[in-house]
Amino acid sequence: MDIDGIAMQTHLPGDNVDTGNIGPASHPLSDPPLQHTTSAPLHHPIFHSIDPLLDIDSDDEDDWRDPTTGGIPLKNKKLSRGYDEHNCPLITAVHASGVHELRIRPCRCDAGKDIPVFEQMVYMGLYPASSKKTRTIFTFEALDDYDLGNLETKASAARHYEKLKRLTSNAFPTTVPNRYRELMMISRQWRNLKSRQRAGYAYRQANSIPPGGLALFCPACPQPGINLPDDWMNDPDRTKYMRTLLVDGNFKQDHLAMKYDSDNVPLSDGHGYIVTRAPFDAYLAATSDPVTVEPSCHEHRAVTQQNRSHAHLDVTGIGAIACGRHGCFYPHSVVNFRKGEGQRYMDYAFIQAILYVRDLLVVLLLYDIMCQFWVNFLKRLRAMPDDLQLPEGVEFK
Repeated sequence: MDIDGIAMQTHLPGDNVDTGNIGPASHPLSDPPLQHTTSAPLHHPIFHSIDPLLDIDSDDEDDWRDPTTGGIPLKNKKLSRGYDEHNCPLITAVHASGVHELRIRPCRCDAGKDIPVFEQMVYMGLYPASSKKTRTIFTFEALDDYDLGNLETKASAARHYEKLKRLTSNAFPTTVPNRYRELMMISRQWRNLKSRQRAGYAYRQANSIPPGGLALFCPACPQPGINLPDDWMNDPDRTKYMRTLLVDGNFKQDHLAMKYDSDNVPLSDGHGYIVTRAPFDAYLAATSDPVTVEPSCHEHRAVTQQNRSHAHLDVTGIGAIACGRHGCFYPHSVVNFRKGEGQRYMDYAFIQAILYVRDLLVVLLLYDIMCQFWVNFLKRLRAMPDDLQLPEGVEFK
């Protein structure tokens, strides 16, 4: 891939790049690509030289000029013009240091001519916002920087992109191309790819990932084949391998109903902590919450408001299963409430947690409304469909 005159491995304007002896810049449609040695995946990833964006010789902001537009005042400059003076497409590149413009052309060497342009970009550490007619790219460093900032400082995508605009042009941030929507979409794809890579499913199809396959589970809880001896099943003391399940709900994790729900495409449906949507919807359609007995010990909100719904919400809260010793969530056992904390929701979450580690049959169940939940609990479990039946020999403590 060529971007006029700088031998580059995901370097951007402002980086200290040794151009070496690679000759002058050439027109992208006339001269063949210049050749030099590089350690990048493609044989000849030659990048065009980048013209300076600012020519600041005056302290007066109105006198600041941009040499790339023939001296147009910078306050009237729009960075995203689409093409340069050679009719070469301009790519908006979002980096951790700001938003830049690059002139790009595909690699025509023998090693890269058959590789799609968007794949060439990925080889160079550039993530395209679209695989067709790419006009925006994000560097891997930019996506990692956003992920880390969102994790540690809780900065939203909007605030993070405003920071990048200030880094690019502190005096005129409104002249910087707005790629907030692209950042929202690409960051989700990036996180999904990183999760697959971490879990060992980077090169497998989505349908080969088991339920909860991308989630991290408690490393200290007993798990056959991971942290238990090979002959653990011959141990007569089964309580040594007992699982402690903590069941609870959260009413603050709600979600507004979307106007066009079909546009919400899940990238990892059922691969993390939340259960797979289609089987869960089918289960809810086939079941209903039983009539509960009046609470005798305490008026818990989970009991008194289990049938309460909100017209503007499609999710009123979540129910989850965690290990009682260390508080780690069980993969594929978090459910969305459509109304309140109904028993059928928690039944489904509990069964998914049991099925995640099938061989451990001694279970200690902890729940703040156990006085209501345990009533007819075993009867409800026996009435479950075949694919939701518990393994034989499960013992509750």
